[in-house]
Amino acid sequence: MPTVLAVIVVIVAVLIVGIFLASLLLAVTEIKVPWERLAPVGAPFRGLGKRAATVRIARPGSPVATAPAAEPNEAPAAAAEQEPVEAEFTPVPVAAAHRPAGPSAAQTASQAAAVAAAPGGAKVVDQSGANGAFTTVGAAIQAAAPGETIAVQPGTYAEALTIAKPVVLQGAGEMGSVVLTATRQPVVQVTGGEVWLVNLRFQQKSGKDSRCVGVAGGRLSVEGCDISSETGAGLETDSGGELYARDCHIHDASTGVAVSDGSSATVVGCEISDCLVGVGARPGSRLTLQHSTVRDAAVFGVAIAGVGERLLEDNTLSDRVSLSGQGKATLRHNKLVDGTLSFSEHSGGLVEENDITGSSLPHVTIQGGADPTIRHNHIHGGRRALSDYGAGITVEENGAGMIVDNDITEIEGAGIETRDGGNPTAMQNRIQGTAIGIHVQAGGAGTFQDNDITACTNIAVLVEGDSNATLIGNRIHDNSHTGIGVRNGATALIEDNQITANARAGVAIQSAHDPVIRHNKITGNGVAGIAIVDATAATIEANDLRGNDGPPVYLPDDARSLVTQRDNQT
Repeated sequence: MPTVLAVIVVIVAVLIVGIFLASLLLAVTEIKVPWERLAPVGAPFRGLGKRAATVRIARPGSPVATAPAAEPNEAPAAAAEQEPVEAEFTPVPVAAAHRPAGPSAAQTASQAAAVAAAPGGAKVVDQSGANGAFTTVGAAIQAAAPGETIAVQPGTYAEALTIAKPVVLQGAGEMGSVVLTATRQPVVQVTGGEVWLVNLRFQQKSGKDSRCVGVAGGRLSVEGCDISSETGAGLETDSGGELYARDCHIHDASTGVAVSDGSSATVVGCEISDCLVGVGARPGSRLTLQHSTVRDAAVFGVAIAGVGERLLEDNTLSDRVSLSGQGKATLRHNKLVDGTLSFSEHSGGLVEENDITGSSLPHVTIQGGADPTIRHNHIHGGRRALSDYGAGITVEENGAGMIVDNDITEIEGAGIETRDGGNPTAMQNRIQGTAIGIHVQAGGAGTFQDNDITACTNIAVLVEGDSNATLIGNRIHDNSHTGIGVRNGATALIEDNQITANARAGVAIQSAHDPVIRHNKITGNGVAGIAIVDATAATIEANDLRGNDGPPVYLPDDARSLVTQRDNQT
């Protein structure tokens, strides 16, 4: 009997210990989610390591909630604390206060998984109506509470939606699985609240000037979407509307992104292609365009008109960028490829640290009273569009501008050209390997100071045709032709320059209007230091003219009485 009793006691003890261990194991595994289960939505979690992970849901107007990831049929486990996953890029708009508070990149990519893991936390749209789902997006929006997520299952939904309250509209599946389309009216029009559109394809089919997605009031965030319109704008803001677009493809529209008076748009990481105008900012609008590509526009890549805050930064722009109507913008760290940058109608702004290149000239045009600052850029490559016109920078028609500390290289035309009333100030630029370094012609003017001009294949600095240039403190050296030429009714002040080692004359004067040449070092040039080639008046004083291959000053007999020389070193 004692032996039997002992056996029973041992069996009971083993059962108790087994139950305890099983309960402990269950308690632990209830709060763990295997990494492999997150593989379909793993991209936002890179760097977390193979450990338990959580998915964060953020809804407009509510604090961020944290719930463990789970299979669709599992109930959500208790909330667990975890540091949020930061977006790969945080945009810096013109005014942060005007940017919609859209979801982070991790929140955007994981919303579909989070919705599936939390039944009852979102409205579901499914054309089959399975499990009580809404069959139309419009019905789900109407039934949704403010701040609620609407998960749209794959399919094509022909609906014109008006949204006037904060909601998140999230497409399920791969991009293109959920298509929203409308005819003769916008696909989505936001009139109020904070609205997020995520992972959806929007197609506006037809109808005169019908936009695809518009915001007339409130704030709209569009992320990871594909947007097109056969007749109107892809994305458009009306007065009072605020738009934030990230990682979208906007294409085949009259204007890819159109920003109206009294509204704002921040566009980050988007591709805008095959539109008449890629991005258009109207007077009184605010625009930030960052880390985006604009290409294959029929008219303008970016068109900015009128006053307003505009920032274009870190973009690749392959078409014409235009500023007009007193419009101003800051262009920084962009790559302008096979396009042009033009300022007209008293526009201006700052063009800084860009790479500007193309197949035709000019790369930058300043005209019509425009007065921008162009500094620290690399402007290079390109051929003349016309035989007598085209430069890296062309200033004309009463344009002005500060052109400072740029590298201007390998251009078939002039590095800087001014004509027809253009009057810029160009300082501390490095001009190398162009046909002409600086060309002042046809009634142009300008002040050119402390520039370095070398390896030009023609006259390095040419002033001609009823023009007037001031050349001070420049280094003009090692060019294949003449250092400075003044001819055909032009005049110039040439002062304190170093004009050395040019293949022909240091300075050549022909049929000019009494230029003044003083305090220069003109040495080591071929043919002559200064060559006066006809009966032209000029003043030559206090120059160092030693060491040229030809005479210090060449004068024809009929010019001797017209030229004043004094205090030169010969």
